[in-house]
Parts: sequence; structure tokens; C-alpha cells
Amino acid sequence: MLATMRTLALALLAATACEEPLPVLELGSGGCDEVVLAAREEALHYWDVRALAMERVGGDSGWALGRDPGNRVMLQAWPEGPGFDLSKLGPVQAFRLLPGLHPGQTWMTLDRGDKLRVWRLGSAAEGAGVEAPDLAGFPGPPVEWRRRLLIVDGVPYLLAAPAIEFAEHITLYVAALDPETLALGTIWPIEFTRPCLELYGPDPAWCASEQNAWVDILDVAEAGSVAGGVALLGIRQSGADGQYAVLELHHQDGPAGPIAIRRDGFFIPGSSYGSFGAGLTGQLAADADNLYVFIHVIASDDWWRLNYMPLRGDPAYGQASPETAYPLWTGPLVQLGTRAVLGDFARGRWTLAPVRGGVVELDVRASITVDAEARISSAGREQLLVMPPSGHALRVVAGCAADP
Repeated sequence: MLATMRTLALALLAATACEEPLPVLELGSGGCDEVVLAAREEALHYWDVRALAMERVGGDSGWALGRDPGNRVMLQAWPEGPGFDLSKLGPVQAFRLLPGLHPGQTWMTLDRGDKLRVWRLGSAAEGAGVEAPDLAGFPGPPVEWRRRLLIVDGVPYLLAAPAIEFAEHITLYVAALDPETLALGTIWPIEFTRPCLELYGPDPAWCASEQNAWVDILDVAEAGSVAGGVALLGIRQSGADGQYAVLELHHQDGPAGPIAIRRDGFFIPGSSYGSFGAGLTGQLAADADNLYVFIHVIASDDWWRLNYMPLRGDPAYGQASPETAYPLWTGPLVQLGTRAVLGDFARGRWTLAPVRGGVVELDVRASITVDAEARISSAGREQLLVMPPSGHALRVVAGCAADP
């Protein structure tokens, strides 16, 4: 449905009572032929919704994660169905929702220090779900890990990155979960290293000091959006500019383990560890030809970068040189079906436009009025979640129809 970008259809669904006015939705300048609006009353009034995972393209059902009016951490079927109190397991920020590869399938993870739990959720209306058995051993001795679930060629994988490691000797760990039982498979190390001279230049004293690196898993590719699976990592060092890097995985049956490819992005000015507020955020999205990376340095109000790497579909392709475009778009970058879409906030409005070959298609875009502090994330299945700092969450259904 998203292959041709001539017509952009947007539906804004507000989590407010139906008698309240809807936020304004307008076309930007350019060649979109029509806008279709549909307003429906949603179920989770007065909730602090933090994540949403929809079950089907164009559908209204899914799973919501957030805090209810009683401040309980809840997993709630959307728009109706069973709810589950997660308050005793951890804070809301320790949970993640991830739309699965197949319609009606959703994953939820809890990563909280020594606790790692994974659930495969079925139909929201029925409240079905399966939890992975003991994951306490992943990936190894108790250190501070960053862990994410990603889908690799249809197979669920766990990825772990050490929160702190020597910059020249970073080791990641991956393990597949059995698609049926969710039992943890063999744990594979991935040497995610670079020679010191590439990191710091010809400075033997610096290399001998074994500088630490702080590693974050910033994002993973939406299931089915790329061949294999992709994770975006932010790597920061003390006294040196940080860097983003991409880990590409391809599943292999048998004893060899997955194929792992490292693709390095550029060094990021002002993002060294210890710089005030210099954390990184980032998103991944892809189309048929390119993988797009959008990076933001939190300490800077004007440092955003959209980069892209050509995809070849060949695990042996190796490194790719990213290119920079549209440095002042504020994001986020989101996956909408088979297309990457970039957002921008300016003068009280959030605009989204598709990306093709690293070029933002400004003649095919639409915008809505949102709070300047609103957070926007993908809900999967060509839908988005808009989370204002106060008030009700918004669900935005965005699709680009094919030419008639």
C-alpha cells in the first residue's frame, strides 16, 4: 500500500470523549490528493499511555502499556479486553512493546537489572500470552546489561550490550528463542570491536589507557521491515566523540550461529561521555533500498542528523558509508509499512513526510497540531502514538495509498 506516494491518507483518532473537538489535521503544501479523517472514541481515557502495539494494518485493536488513573502499571487490551497489573514487576519504563512479524502477534519485554522477561502476546481481545522460560542466565555473569528483543528473519532474538566496556573490545551477545516454546537457545558472542588507531588516531598513550565506552541500544528495526534484523547502537567514550553503529543479523539454522555484520556511522560531535546531557537518541527505518538512521544529541537543540546506508540484501556486503541529509528536521524517524517517514516539529505543528533515497519528499506531507514536548513513537502496522506531556494520548493512522 505504501509503494506509491502520490496520495497520503491520514486518520487521527483522539483518546478523548467524542464530544470534544479533534486536533486540527491539515495538508502541507504539495501534491496530496485527499485527506480522510475518522474520529473514534478510545477506551483509555485519563491514562498515561507510554506504548501502543497495534495488531493489524488499518485495525483498531492492540495492546497498550502505561499507567492507569490509579497509577498502576498496566498492560491493557485496546480498545477493550482484559488488563494485567504489572506494578509488582517493575516501573513502566522497564517494559517495551514490539509488534510481531505476523498480524495479531505482539511481544513484550521487561529489562530491569537482574530481571529479564519476555512474553509473546496473542489476541488482545482474548488476553492470550506465553512467557519465555528462565532467562536469568542471559547473557552471562551479572553486570549491567542493555537488552532488547528483535525479530531476525521471523525468529525472535535477544540482544545484550554491556553498559560499559573497553572501547576497543566491545562484545555483544545474541541468542535465539525457540519460536514455539520461547526457550533460550545457544548464546553467541559478537566481537563488536574497532582497532584503537581507528578510534583515536596515532596516539599510543591514549590506546594504552584502554578508554571505556558506554553502549546503548537505541532502537531495533520493526519486524519485517528489513531482511534479517537490525539494531542501532550508540557508543560514547570519555573525552572522545561518540559514534553510532548498526548491527545487522541474519538467521542461520544449525551450529554456526547467526551472521553478524557491523556497519559504522559517523562520529558525533559533542556526544562524549561526561558531557552535560550529551546522551543520544536514535531511530531506525527502512524502505526497499535503504536503511535510514536518525540521531539526536540530547544536549543540543539543533543537532539532528538523518543518514542512510544502501541495503544490498547480501549478508556479505559489509560496511556502508552513510550520507547526511536534512540536518534540521527534529524527527522522529518512524517505520510506516514499507516506507520510512521523517517528522519535524515547528511552530506548534508536527509534519511527517516520506523519505526516498535519502531525500525527504516535501511535496507529499501532512501535519497536526501537537504540544512542543509531545513524544511520538511507532505503534506498528502503519500507526503512530503521540504522547503529550499532559492530557490524552493520540493514535495517528497514516498510510500512503497507491495510485488509482
